[in-house]
Amino acid sequence: MQVWRFLTSEDAQSEVVGTVLLVAITVVVASILGVFAFGVANNERIPQMALDFEFGGSDVTITHEGGNTVTTDGTLRTRVSEGTLTGDDWADLDGPIESGTNVTLVHEEGGGRAPWDGETVRVRWQSDDGEASAVIARRRAPT
Repeated sequence: MQVWRFLTSEDAQSEVVGTVLLVAITVVVASILGVFAFGVANNERIPQMALDFEFGGSDVTITHEGGNTVTTDGTLRTRVSEGTLTGDDWADLDGPIESGTNVTLVHEEGGGRAPWDGETVRVRWQSDDGEASAVIARRRAPT
């Protein structure tokens, strides 16, 4: 029997390398499929919108100047850095939010109207499922 021939054979090494490569490819493919199967890849795109802010007294009028049309089902929310905003909200509008649509909000602090003093007003978009959100526009009020 030729024992030396079995000790120097390299046939088994190529089988091991092939098995390791197959396992690695399987793990990568399973990971990619898992990302899509469990919804980690969000398909809802953040809308691109141009918004114009007009500040006056204690009011701000925000106008959709162009870009994507958005539904009025509560996907847009407007917030201010200090105080609160009252008045019409995006969800109160009839029909979609498209170019030319505007809302007028009142800045209040301490239960009454408050003049603008450099506060930041943000319009935030939120996806229908609530999984994703982004600030669409941000403006600093005059002082």
